[in-house]
Amino acid sequence: MASPSLVNSLRPAAIAYSCRERSLTLTSVRASAISRHTVVLLCNVALGVVVSPARSASAEEPRPSDAVAGPELGMAETLYREGLRLIEAQRYEEAAQKLAESYRIDPGVGTLLALAVCHEGQGKLATAWLEFNDAMRAAQRDKRSDRVEFALTHLAQIEPKLSRLTVSVAQPAPPSLVVELDGVRVGPAALGVPLPIDPGRHVLAARAPAKQSYSMEIGIGSSAEQRSVMIPPLADLSPPAEPASPAHEVGAAATGAGQGVPSNPGIPASVYVSGAVTL
Repeated sequence: MASPSLVNSLRPAAIAYSCRERSLTLTSVRASAISRHTVVLLCNVALGVVVSPARSASAEEPRPSDAVAGPELGMAETLYREGLRLIEAQRYEEAAQKLAESYRIDPGVGTLLALAVCHEGQGKLATAWLEFNDAMRAAQRDKRSDRVEFALTHLAQIEPKLSRLTVSVAQPAPPSLVVELDGVRVGPAALGVPLPIDPGRHVLAARAPAKQSYSMEIGIGSSAEQRSVMIPPLADLSPPAEPASPAHEVGAAATGAGQGVPSNPGIPASVYVSGAVTL
């Protein structure tokens, strides 16, 4: 449970909590959905807001002032607020689209935390795990202990539920082998390592020069599934058929033209032997 001082530091002055909400911990995530309480905490922990559930320019990490124009910042802010509203309504797919675009325009740790909470609500735990880790490192860099604790708390909830996929390759592996998972390259160092993966259907593919390509579809369950797959030896490509030489074609044509006719020039064409009878 969060310490009283931390809870007090998260309480916005403009929101009157009930007694139960005053004792709320940072782990208030229902099994099937992100609760309203988590959204309120997100507004205040992840985004550093004191009075209203919106990002404060003074509370956010420094940004290059010339990197994003004023109208774009306004768009990012609007998308961010709409994303939070959609999270509260448990419309996670729509919320993810709004928050992802807001983050693209104006990347900030607060928006990344909001996006992670959204993906957690969607059940995309591997994606949320990566985002919480990235946000935690950025918060540590910015010395934002409230954000660090928020991310760590959610990571502790997610990690036992993560599904992982271990990809290995039959040896000896061909030179210049390329392995891809959903179009993203899996480097040699990642082979044989359990990698966090979101639930759903995934495509594993492999290719190498002078080899036939290989692909397979993998289904991953919703929680804590551990899968291992091995890419089999890639078959050699069949060598292309060599075209017949012109001399060979001419000889074949000549042979065909005289088929059934003896090649002895000393016997007239009108004299042949059929069985024992001379014609």
